[in-house]
Amino acid sequence: MISYEAITVIAEKLEKALIISRERGINKFFRPILQRVPSFIFEANNHVWFERHLNSEQIEINPEIPLTMNLSNSEFNETFNWIKEKNFLWGLYEKEKEIAIREGHYWINVKFNGSIIGFEKIGFGKVFISDYRKTIEFPKNIIFIYEYHVLPEFRSKKVAQYMTNENFKFFQKKGFTKALTYIHNWNTPSIKSMTHSGMKRIKTVYCYRTLGLTFLTSNPADL
Repeated sequence: MISYEAITVIAEKLEKALIISRERGINKFFRPILQRVPSFIFEANNHVWFERHLNSEQIEINPEIPLTMNLSNSEFNETFNWIKEKNFLWGLYEKEKEIAIREGHYWINVKFNGSIIGFEKIGFGKVFISDYRKTIEFPKNIIFIYEYHVLPEFRSKKVAQYMTNENFKFFQKKGFTKALTYIHNWNTPSIKSMTHSGMKRIKTVYCYRTLGLTFLTSNPADL
């Protein structure tokens, strides 16, 4: 059994090698090779992690359209059924749903004229992160946004920023002190949205998967 310390050392060496390859342009040579390797043998991704301290000064975000939210985990089934109806199942793993229900996560939706136009999944305690295919246990004072989505026709109207900010205010009142989320480094619109919601970039975490094993350069629970 490989220890967590050994995995950390291996992951850190992989991260250093990746940084060197980017600086020296070696990745241009290796990229075509890696693209031909089946994902079950080797898979790599990286995400920018963000945080916001919930006890910091609150901000107000006014969306450009009237929105309603019911901040309750009783919304879970309604949100889940809407995700299925819209076929937004790209990142929905059965284990994700199972752990979310067991841990009491909030899958909150936002509505315009009585119809759902977006959702946000808020986790705490144990969370299954589909991009890592791994369950992470966060400290009890932390909430983690592990997915959000707004219908394309309602983007650029501050819907996501409003939804996220209202969730921050709600969970701060419930005693949580910090929020975390992660975004693909190429997803500029989402990075801009989270930044406008008061979140600050803290670290890039690289994930390597090989033969069913996952190696992370940092443990998200320690960020």
